[in-house]
Amino acid sequence: MGCATTFDDFKQAFTKPKFVALGFLLQCMLMPLLAYVLVLIFQLPDTVAVGAILVGAAPGGTTSNLFTYWSKGDLALSITLSCLSSVASFGFYPFWSWLLIEVALQSSVVIDWMGMVKALLSVVIPITVGLLLRRYNKKCKVCGKFIWRWVELLASVAGGIFLLGLIVVSIFAYGNIFLDMEWNTWVSSALLQPIGSLFGYFTTKLFRGSPKLQRTICIEVGINAFAMATAVITLSFHQIQYLHYAMQFAIGYGLFFFVYSLSITAFFRFYLAKKDPEEEDTKTVETTDEEVEEGSLTRSLLQD
Repeated sequence: MGCATTFDDFKQAFTKPKFVALGFLLQCMLMPLLAYVLVLIFQLPDTVAVGAILVGAAPGGTTSNLFTYWSKGDLALSITLSCLSSVASFGFYPFWSWLLIEVALQSSVVIDWMGMVKALLSVVIPITVGLLLRRYNKKCKVCGKFIWRWVELLASVAGGIFLLGLIVVSIFAYGNIFLDMEWNTWVSSALLQPIGSLFGYFTTKLFRGSPKLQRTICIEVGINAFAMATAVITLSFHQIQYLHYAMQFAIGYGLFFFVYSLSITAFFRFYLAKKDPEEEDTKTVETTDEEVEEGSLTRSLLQD
């Protein structure tokens, strides 16, 4: 993802402060409240409800950047929003845990601070390496392509294989939890991401964002770092019987996350992205031409 962007892309992302603020607020404010509303509507048991709140309050998942890249969205904006929500989670995660779990549900959890730090570093470090590689790799090529170009292509393929592998592993690792889940847990965990994504998509459209921005915020808002949520849940519930139920919403969300994210990404990439306005394509060509003049790309890459 770092190789697919430049430092100028991040500057460009902040030239759209309205959409940076919109995506950030929807991710950090809408999703926790939406999770709580689903808890109330479907009357989830307290232990399951705690898991739902922790998933909804989690920051944006790093995989949103990968799905945005595949969807031909605004990758720099996606990465910017992921980084902002990850940093903000140091304040928002404890706040929502206190308000919605301790106050509303009369429960208590232990926040996994180290998990948050690792999640933040997992976003910042590799993206920075990719950015630097693209910035300074202007001469060395392998089989006619710059090294950063090969990293971008190979890592994208590896990401897809990794996600498919996670689906298989999750089914085997958490099969007993799947079998014990009630219908209301299944339905509520299936609704969190699509409702959040639809809200992000149409809110961005209401604010007259471009189709590319609509796709980006749609993906970014709907995806939560449920892996971080499961880490917090594991630390919070030491008794197996409670942990079993607290994990149900997170595991259900994770299963539907793969199905929904891959489906919407395919729809965006192969249908909606082809309908992008011509002026967006023109901007892309102009940017690429400037990079060619600087020596960072070649005409063969333009043809690719």
